[in-house]
Amino acid sequence: MSKLNQLLSELCPNGIPFYKLNEIFDIKNGYTPSKANAAYWENGNLPWFRMEDIREHGHILSESIQHISLKAVKGSLFPANSIIVATSATIGEHALITVDFLSNQRFTCLSIKQEFVNHIDPMYVFHWCYELDKWCLNNSNTSSFASVDMTKFVKFKIPVPPLPIQREIVRILDNFTERTEELKEKLTAELTARKKQYEYYRDYLLSFDFNISIKTINELCYVYAGGDAPKDTISKQKSDIYSIPVISNGIGDNALYGYTTSAKITVPAVTVAARGTIGYAEYRDYHYFPIIRLLSVIPKKHDELNTKFLYYCLQGKKYKVPTSGIPQLIAPELKKV
Repeated sequence: MSKLNQLLSELCPNGIPFYKLNEIFDIKNGYTPSKANAAYWENGNLPWFRMEDIREHGHILSESIQHISLKAVKGSLFPANSIIVATSATIGEHALITVDFLSNQRFTCLSIKQEFVNHIDPMYVFHWCYELDKWCLNNSNTSSFASVDMTKFVKFKIPVPPLPIQREIVRILDNFTERTEELKEKLTAELTARKKQYEYYRDYLLSFDFNISIKTINELCYVYAGGDAPKDTISKQKSDIYSIPVISNGIGDNALYGYTTSAKITVPAVTVAARGTIGYAEYRDYHYFPIIRLLSVIPKKHDELNTKFLYYCLQGKKYKVPTSGIPQLIAPELKKV
């Protein structure tokens, strides 16, 4: 850190300037080309990024899972070395894209303006955006469809020290990242083996190759669709009054939208994502309030169907969803399982 302190002393005797996002970045939203127009998707070779790309391949990306054709492009592509920031749905993620690209509408793209290109290191912005992720999580609405307050977003300020300081910060943080990646590789191999072992025993234990009754979710369970919680009953912070988790379709902590005053589900249940990560199931043994894009499955008779057993049965299930419009799992389809 001594070199960084020396640079700060030499190059920033009067402090570091801060700029609003819209002063140093061209800010645009991504979009999804019409699925009804096959020409937009057939033989596509242009990267089109979604949240699934970050989940599958990390936060520095040069290739996407899905591609679009040139016919699907409105105007121009987003330039390489831009940052995509999740500002709706699954908020709190970002990625640096190293090629020209497009993204879906869940992301806001930050492209460095021409007059700042020689004054900002893209990797410095990438590391700094972890702070922006935190800010987004604390400045999103708590309605049925989460989104960041974009009026405040564009005015949020980023420190822009001289390039030598930016590069020294990047060097330090990259060094930590490299060590972390070494550990991650070792852990990933172990986790992959454990996951395969788990999946094998789950499928084996739930296959029941002997005579046993098979029933549908509809016969055994109640299925409840989430609803809107009044805005004035939700708080970002947990307290004695606001103590009930408000849950939607994210994974882990990303599913927590805040806290409310009363629960809609008060018995052990399995939640199934109806949008986004469709089919993702979680076991919940606490009181909670589900909002839309989430289905809650509850056994009608707990002495006949164990809720944790139900959770394992629903893990990894594939569902039929519409091929046009926004993909969504509906309750009647889940009830057929």
